[in-house]
Amino acid sequence: MVAVASPVVPPDADWNASAYRRVSGPQIAWGVEVLDRLQLRGDETVLDVGCGPGAVTRVLAERLPRGKVLGLDASPDMLALAARELAAFGPRVQLLEATLPDLPVSSPVDAIVSSATLHFVLDHPALFRGFRRVLRPGGQLEFQCGGRGNLHRFYARAFELAASREYRDAFAGWSDSWYFPGPEETRERLEAAGLVEVRTWLEPRPVRYADAAAFADFTGHVILRPLLARLDAARADRFTAALTEAAGCDDPPHQLEYVRLNASARAPGAGR
Repeated sequence: MVAVASPVVPPDADWNASAYRRVSGPQIAWGVEVLDRLQLRGDETVLDVGCGPGAVTRVLAERLPRGKVLGLDASPDMLALAARELAAFGPRVQLLEATLPDLPVSSPVDAIVSSATLHFVLDHPALFRGFRRVLRPGGQLEFQCGGRGNLHRFYARAFELAASREYRDAFAGWSDSWYFPGPEETRERLEAAGLVEVRTWLEPRPVRYADAAAFADFTGHVILRPLLARLDAARADRFTAALTEAAGCDDPPHQLEYVRLNASARAPGAGR
């Protein structure tokens, strides 16, 4: 079995923002691709939903030299790192702590953007109604998150392992804290919320990691985090190592089969 060290966090612990920033290169690249879909003049106010440690938010702020960015996240540690990352932008970047679908935005925004976040929200109808509420007439919505089939092989192995004799006591009463919808129901929910010009699509985006250590580092800090929180340090190490070893036998090895759900929409009206 591959010997790897897995991070262990208590059940209610915050994200490790520094670790996430270090291992999230693919997520950052996908986020910038979502930004590229926005049509910006440079003076808009844009809400970044799930801004995390601020890497994508920085790119957005650079594209709004006369505008403003509202960065929203539920994690105090993510927001603390984002505050340091974005300090040079001064009042043009404002950070908000909130748990979705709550959107504590007092004034309408010209656009909403989000990447690698909305699959952590279980109530998408409420979330999309919130998006409609805070968008100006004609305002843009662009997002990407995990979609139907996302990480299917990895999660199947993880839950088979969780149900085994060694681990099943720790996962009694488990319920998923993520949701990977398809494009059809997402389109219907966006339209039901009052948004128009809706487009939704799935996109396979596999990511291959350099070796077992890199695979374990990423999965331990990101994908497995809520599962490892239920295990003591020794069992968490074994749990991560078993999944890493299985991934090493795949062809190609140490690859995560990501599927991304993309959506584009607008609020009705002519805008500014």
